[in-house]
Amino acid sequence: MNKEKKSSVYLILTAFLIILIGIGVAGSLDLSITQYKEGNICPVLLGMPACYLVSGAYIICLVTLFSQRRMNINLFYTSLIFLVTLAAYGSLSEWMSWAQCPKTEGGTPMCYISLLLSGSVLILYWLRKNDYSS
Repeated sequence: MNKEKKSSVYLILTAFLIILIGIGVAGSLDLSITQYKEGNICPVLLGMPACYLVSGAYIICLVTLFSQRRMNINLFYTSLIFLVTLAAYGSLSEWMSWAQCPKTEGGTPMCYISLLLSGSVLILYWLRKNDYSS
């Protein structure tokens, strides 16, 4: 693939990453605000509502997305792996009826959406980093 086409794909992948992580930030912050106001919306993990942890991890991903510093890249991956793991655990817990994830107005558990979102971010970031970086 020529350098110009490679650069275009890199920019498209970056745009999708920004959009997906932005959706994660917006959704988790909205849920966190509801949790703060009403309580008992999100399951508690490590003594804290899980939606607070998810919000923090998505914000870290957004802030560190453009960094080339090794420490920030590691922080991005750590936050993203945390998100995928937490969403997978939440999805399994929901599926096995061990715990209840918050649900959308349509009844879809948000942990399923978070698993799809964080998994997609992980795949796109890996593609961007390994196949299309300059």
